[in-house]
Amino acid sequence: MKHILLTLSALVVALGAAAAQPMVKPAPRGASPSGFMQKRAESAQILKSTPKDDVTVDDLLADPEGTVFSGPFNSETANWTGFQNSDQGRPEMPTKFYQYYNGCAKSINAVRVIGMFNYWDDVEYDWIYCGDRPGYDENYTMTTPVNFEISFYRVDDEGMPGECVFTKVMPLTGRFTGVIDGVEGNSGPLMEFIAELGEDVKLETGYFSFSAVAEEGVVPTCWFSIFTSDSSFGWGFTHMGDYGFIGATPCVFSLIGSGEYAAEKALKVNDITSPSSLSCGRMEQVVVPISNIGTADVNDVALQLEVDGEVIATEYPGFTLPAFTTRNYVFANRIDLSAPGEHTVKVINITPGDEGISLKSATVFTTTLEPGEIASSEGKYSWPEDVLTHVTIGDIDNESEANELGYEDFTNLSTDITVGQTLTLTATLNPEGNGGIIGAWVDWNCDGRFDGQGEAMGYTRGEPIDVAIPAGASITPGPKRLRVIGSTSTYSLFEPHGEYYYGQTEDYTLNVVAPENSPAARFSTDILISDADEETSTLEIALSNEGVVNLTGDINITYELPAIYENRQITQAPANVTVKRAALKARTNDAPSKINIAHTLKYDNGIDEAISVSNVEFAIFGQTYSSEYMTALKGMNISCIDAYISDPTASGAAQIYEENDGTFTLVAEQAFTPEANAWNRIVFDTPYVISGKSIIYAVKLVGLVEGKFHIGVDAGPAVAGYGDLCNIGGDTWWSMAALGINSNYCVRANVSGTPNAEISWLKLDNYQFDIEPDGSATFKATLDRSNVLDGTYEGHIVFNTNDPLCPTKAVDVYMLKSLKVGIDAAKAHNAAAKIEGSDLVVTSDKAISSLRVISTTGLALGNCCAAGNRAAVAIDTCPAGIYVVEIRYIDGTKECIKMSIAR
Repeated sequence: MKHILLTLSALVVALGAAAAQPMVKPAPRGASPSGFMQKRAESAQILKSTPKDDVTVDDLLADPEGTVFSGPFNSETANWTGFQNSDQGRPEMPTKFYQYYNGCAKSINAVRVIGMFNYWDDVEYDWIYCGDRPGYDENYTMTTPVNFEISFYRVDDEGMPGECVFTKVMPLTGRFTGVIDGVEGNSGPLMEFIAELGEDVKLETGYFSFSAVAEEGVVPTCWFSIFTSDSSFGWGFTHMGDYGFIGATPCVFSLIGSGEYAAEKALKVNDITSPSSLSCGRMEQVVVPISNIGTADVNDVALQLEVDGEVIATEYPGFTLPAFTTRNYVFANRIDLSAPGEHTVKVINITPGDEGISLKSATVFTTTLEPGEIASSEGKYSWPEDVLTHVTIGDIDNESEANELGYEDFTNLSTDITVGQTLTLTATLNPEGNGGIIGAWVDWNCDGRFDGQGEAMGYTRGEPIDVAIPAGASITPGPKRLRVIGSTSTYSLFEPHGEYYYGQTEDYTLNVVAPENSPAARFSTDILISDADEETSTLEIALSNEGVVNLTGDINITYELPAIYENRQITQAPANVTVKRAALKARTNDAPSKINIAHTLKYDNGIDEAISVSNVEFAIFGQTYSSEYMTALKGMNISCIDAYISDPTASGAAQIYEENDGTFTLVAEQAFTPEANAWNRIVFDTPYVISGKSIIYAVKLVGLVEGKFHIGVDAGPAVAGYGDLCNIGGDTWWSMAALGINSNYCVRANVSGTPNAEISWLKLDNYQFDIEPDGSATFKATLDRSNVLDGTYEGHIVFNTNDPLCPTKAVDVYMLKSLKVGIDAAKAHNAAAKIEGSDLVVTSDKAISSLRVISTTGLALGNCCAAGNRAAVAIDTCPAGIYVVEIRYIDGTKECIKMSIAR
C-alpha cells in the first residue's frame, strides 16, 4: 500500500490555479526593507474600531456596491495577510504593485483597493505605521489627498504585464474602513481608496496597478502600501527599483462597473493544453481552449498557429460558439517538435471583428532534449532551511548539508531494484524550516523527462513513498535516475522538471536488475510508418532474445479511431456529493483476457487508485463516445464490460445508454456481483448492437458505504466529460473532474463481431513466438488500404511476453493512404450523397434540418440549414482530407457518412 499523504490529483487541484503564474523572484519572507510584510492571519492583530459588536472585519472590508469582479478578504480562508509597498516616490527603492485578474467580462469604471501608510525603520528593522502624509485626524480621516497612478495592462506572452491600455493620475482621499492593523505599539488604519476612472476600461483579463506617484521635489518619509491577503484572487507583482519584478501575495481589490458587458463579439484564447513543455514528437497535436466572452454567438472563429515564429496554419473551425461558453479546439495541422532545443508554439485569435478585450494569444515554450540529456530541475531561490538534508532508499542513506543549492547531483549513489520489489523512500527537509511537500519520480524509460506512465511515485509531507517498477512497463536493465524534490512553497511550480521557488532537487540512481533465469526482449523499432501508393504494403519488425531462457508470448493488434469532441455542457455536480481517493489495499493489475474481442473502448491508462462517492446509495460510473466515433463500429457488438472494483458493493450492473433526441436512455443492462480488488468482466446475455449513435457505457454500483473506495481510477489526466461521467439518478450526468478527481474510471467496453475496415487493415504473419536465447524472429505486417477511405490510420502491434521487465510492448503503426475524392454513404440508411460542382449535395426521404462537414479533428468547415429533403453545402474551401458529414433530421435523429477530398 502506498504511503502517500497527498495524492497526485489532489496536488494538481491545489496547485492548478497557481500553475500559470509566471516564474519571477518571490517576495522575501517576513519583515523586509524590500517593501514586503507577510504574517499568518491567525497571529495578526487586526482590531475593529466600531461600537457595533456584530460588525466583523469581513463586513468592514467587503466589496462596495457595483463591484463586478473582486479579490476579497475572507477571515475563514486567509492563511496569510500583509502588505506590499507601492510608492513610486519612495527614496532609493521606488515600487509599483501590479495585480493580475482574469474573468471580468463586464466594463470597469472604478478600482478599489485597501491601503495603509508606513515606512521602513533601519533601527527597529521593522515597518512602522505613520500618518503625517495622509494627515490623519483623531478619527483617522485623511485631510491631505495623495496622488495615485492607476493603470491597466494586457498580459504578454510570458504572463507578465504588457501593453498599457489605460493610465491616469488622480488625487485621492481614503476612507477609514474601521479596521486597525498591526500590533500594540505599532498599528495603523486600513484605508479604502476608490479611483473613478472617468471612462470604461474593457479588459477581461489583465493586470492593474495602483501606486502613489513621485512628486517633483518631494521625498516622502511616509509611504503607501497595499493590503494583501491570500484569500484574494490570482497573484501580484511588485516592480522594485533595480530588482525588477518580485512576486507578491495578491491585494484585496474590487473592480467596479455599471454591470454592462464589455463586448458583443470577443473570444479568449485561454491556454495551450497540448503540446506540453517537454513535447518532442514529429506529429504533435495542438489543443487550445477558446471561450466566447461576448454577448453574441460567434460563428466565424479564425485561429493562427505559429511554431518558432513561422506561421504553420490558419484554420477556420466553422462551429458556432455560443455566448459565454468554452470548448477545446484541436488543430487539424500537426507540428514537428523533434529537433533538439527550445521551441515556441503560439496560437493567435484572428477572428474578424473581435473587440480584443481579452487574451489574444496563448504561448507554450517546449524543450526537446538531446539524446542522453536530462531535464533540469531546481529550487530557484532556496535558502538553507528549504533544502533536503536526508534521503534513504535501499542501500542509499545520504545526509547532505543545509545549503542554498537548488539542485544537487547524487547519482553516484545507487541501489538495486527488480520486478516485484518495493523500496521505501524517505526524504527529509531541513528540520529548521517550516516543512513542505516532497515528490519522487523515476525515469524508467531513460528519456530524461520523468513524465512517462508510471514514472511518478507520489507526493508526501514526510511519510515514506513506495518505489516499485510499474506493472506492465517495458523497461531495460541498467541505471535509472531517481529524482526527489522537496518544495517549501506549495504555490509554485512543482513538476519533475523546471524551476520552482523554494526547495531542492536531488538525483540518485536505481539499478534495474533483470531476474535470474529470465528472457530479455529487444525490439528493432518502436514505430512503423507506411505511405506506399499500393493498396497492400508490408513492413517488418524484428524481436530478439538477449536472455538465458526462451522468450515466449503472443501478439494482438489494437486501433485508434478518430473521435470528434463537441462542446459538451456537463451539469454541475450535486452540492451534497463528496468524493475521495485512496491508494489500493490490494490490486489485480491485469485486465481480463481479450479473446474474441476486436476492439476496446477506454479512456483509462491502467489502474492506479480508487475513489469513493459519499452521501448517496448508488452511483453510475461511465464513459461516453460520440456518434462520429461509434459510426466506425456500426453493426458490431458490445459483448462485455470490464470494470476495476476495489471495495465491493452489495450489487452492481453493467449498463449501456444510447443517445436519442438529445437524451441518453438505458438500452442494455446486465447484473453482476462485484468482486473485490480485481477487474470484473460482465458479459451481456444479449450483446448490444452498435447503432452508430452516441453511447455511455457504465457500471452501476448499489450499496455504497461511507469510507470505502469502490471504483478504480487511473493516474490521469482526466478526459473531462468523457472518461469520468457520474450519475446518481435521473438523466443528469456530471464530470468527476469538477470535484477534483483528475482521472478516468477503469471501465472498458469490449467490441466483438466481424471487424469493420477501420479496425482490420493491419495483419501479421504470426501472432505467437517462442525464441531461444540469442535468437531472433522477424514479423511481417501487412497493411491493406483497399477497404478504407483516404487518410492516416493509426494502430498498435502489442507484444505480450514472458520477460518480467517487458511484459507488454506496443509498436505504433501508421498507414497513410493518398487522398482521392470519394463518399462512403454505405452506412447511411436514409440519405444519398454526391458531389455537384463545388457542393456536397445530400438528399433524403426524411426532412433534413441541417448538414455539417467536419474534419476528423473536429474542424467544421461547412454547414447549412435546411427544411426539406435536399441540402447542399459548399466544400470548395475544404482542404484535402477526410471528413465526417453529419446529417440531422427534423425528427431529431442524425446520420454520419464519410467523405474524402483531394486537391
